Amino acid sequence: MHPTRGSIGKPLAGREVRVAEDGEILVRGPMLAAGTWRNGG
Repeated sequence: MHPTRGSIGKPLAGREVRVAEDGEILVRGPMLAAGTWRNGG
């Protein structure tokens, strides 16, 4: 794989990544938490 401007590479197996219509990056996978530290989900 060659580096591409504007890319961080391909997601690992079992993960999903997409960009919403408003530009928000959405990531789904078993390693993600429902919230962030001191800011519950």
